Amino acid sequence: MDSDIQHLDTLFDTIKAKVRHLLVYLTRETLMHPSCAGEIVTAFKTGKKVTAVLTPSFVSPTQEQLEAVDTYLDIGGAELLVQYGIALADVREIFGQLIDAQGCSHVKVESEPTNTVHFQDLVSRLLQKETKIASTTDSASPGCLVISADPCDSEAAAAACVLIRKTKALALATKEGMCFLSDHMDMGVAGHCRAIGSARGLVVMLSTGTLSSRHQLEIIAYVMGLKEKGQSPATVSADLLGFSFPSMHYFGQVLPQIWPEVNEDQVRHLGTLFRTVSCPYSTHASEQVLRAQTEAIIKRIPHGWISSKGAIPGASVGADAGEGAVTAGPPMVV
Repeated sequence: MDSDIQHLDTLFDTIKAKVRHLLVYLTRETLMHPSCAGEIVTAFKTGKKVTAVLTPSFVSPTQEQLEAVDTYLDIGGAELLVQYGIALADVREIFGQLIDAQGCSHVKVESEPTNTVHFQDLVSRLLQKETKIASTTDSASPGCLVISADPCDSEAAAAACVLIRKTKALALATKEGMCFLSDHMDMGVAGHCRAIGSARGLVVMLSTGTLSSRHQLEIIAYVMGLKEKGQSPATVSADLLGFSFPSMHYFGQVLPQIWPEVNEDQVRHLGTLFRTVSCPYSTHASEQVLRAQTEAIIKRIPHGWISSKGAIPGASVGADAGEGAVTAGPPMVV
């Protein structure tokens, strides 16, 4: 369900009138979001079927936190829910029922889903169907659009899957396809770098785990090193909720602990990407917002493509958009 807090009345009415089965995907912060809390309460109070998916990152709120549920919710969340007629007493009671599997069922996920196969396998379990599981993204063929995310971050993987699906749904994907690197971890960092070298473009999903993921940091340093030589594909960064751009302290003190062999050139290349204008990608936002953000990202990838060693027709460096930003001829028409 979309959870744009500006349209919560529509969201809750949709659950009442159109939803038969609500899946609650419980991660470390799900129950803290007022929109999620409101969805859950609405589903329970209107007799909907509810299934809670418990991921490894989920930690149940303690009894003390439930008693003070107004402070457990995100800042301003309690007041927001009251505005829409949802009492905190109901939130407290129904959270308890959800955690204790009273009036709902539980599905436990033993490991965090980090690629499309993992998510499809989870869907099969939820639907209780035996289906052949295969990646929905393409192989790393020349000219494809490559997506990079922290391979250990399930929320970043989910955001990447949303981007891929919406790009295809909006008919913005090209014939060379889209390759999500986390679907091909057997290639290793070196294989991923080779795939990027022959790609049309690269979208880097910046998540809470990016700055501690050596794998993703190495990929970023590599592609920005190619850019310095004029050999990189068009590169777009998409920042997810919770990502904070690094400070000088990070480069001087934190990065060497994560990547002890990092050299000055690689540090400079990382800094180049983090100074580049980034596109927000708000998976918690409405369908309209997500569509616009998907289009904004894909429009920065050029249509024309020859190879990493040749020119990319229609692409130019946008000086007014910030270092490393790419514009690609006329905008796409959907």
